[in-house]
Amino acid sequence: MELINFSRLARETKILTIILFGFIVRLLLAIYNSFVSILFVAKDDALRFHENAVAKSQSFNLIFTNMSDGWIYSSFIAFFYYFLTPSIFIPSLLNCFIWFGSALILNKIFKILKLNEINKKIGFILYSFAPTSIVYTSVSLRESLQLFFLNLIVYFILKFFLSNKNIYFFYIVFVNICLSSLHKVYNVLFVFVVILFIIQLINYSEKIRNFVKKNIYFYYIFAFIILITIILFHINELAYFIKIIFDRFEDFLRNMPDSRTNYMLIYKIENYFHFILDSLIFYNFKPFPSDVDNVSDLIYFFENVLRFILIIYCLYNFVYFQNSKAHVIIFFILCTLEILWSLGTTNWGSASRHHVVTYGILILFVIRNNFLTRNMY
Repeated sequence: MELINFSRLARETKILTIILFGFIVRLLLAIYNSFVSILFVAKDDALRFHENAVAKSQSFNLIFTNMSDGWIYSSFIAFFYYFLTPSIFIPSLLNCFIWFGSALILNKIFKILKLNEINKKIGFILYSFAPTSIVYTSVSLRESLQLFFLNLIVYFILKFFLSNKNIYFFYIVFVNICLSSLHKVYNVLFVFVVILFIIQLINYSEKIRNFVKKNIYFYYIFAFIILITIILFHINELAYFIKIIFDRFEDFLRNMPDSRTNYMLIYKIENYFHFILDSLIFYNFKPFPSDVDNVSDLIYFFENVLRFILIIYCLYNFVYFQNSKAHVIIFFILCTLEILWSLGTTNWGSASRHHVVTYGILILFVIRNNFLTRNMY
């Protein structure tokens, strides 16, 4: 028994060593960004959050005013500035520790799913040393917090299904509120919280629960019927609603400043399907080789190639292996966020930042093994 425990400890130490090295790299970059010069790929937004936080700390106005100041994120920084000192090193250091916490949560997720050690090592090497992840999680940006909260939601979803305890539902709601305070796009996750709530209600009835266990696609068929009903009886209202949404996208694109890295200089959306498809392609794969103009573009390009391979592997695993309900919900969270980010992103610099946020979930689906055949009710 002692030998087994020692072996387990040795394996765990290797994983923690990878995470620790990732933390040290970020810490060194945070020191460089704070006392030498901020890397130009993160400079504008990092300084904007910092300057807004300084202004808030001086007036002790810690309430967010509008979306341009990063919602409540600048208030979060201002709180530390008020009691310590207005140095950009403080949020940079905090983000390093927050990223470290997100990695520990991901490790807990891997333990729940009993992933093998080789896959875990590969996963943490990707998670810890992706260049854009290192850059954006070691300076005063929101990516570390978003990554932390999103990993935490995945963890609570798994615990919710495995333990069937209602307390995890409320944890998911609370964390979702925290995410929504960082960016409006996370309000969509409440849809998945509602789905979890419906599933939990169904679980109170033993007869219904047994039926659902035998018919895993019951929820999807039911949702499809509801969707068709809405379309048939409210087609005009639905069309008008969709038009309003895309009109807002047009206004958003029209007001975006022109720059070399912009790829969505569209002022009139002629075809909704083409717009969505173009947004997804450009969001995931820009810059193309013809767009590469400097070292940062080259890093974006090669990281996107790696990410493309991971996405293909992720989709293959999802289609090929058996999926639990928890598995399906987490996958749809990933897909929904990727689609929403793509529709609201117009340049490959911002796209690379949004890629970082879903890194944990993407890696989870890439390295999965016996996660695939577990039944999580």
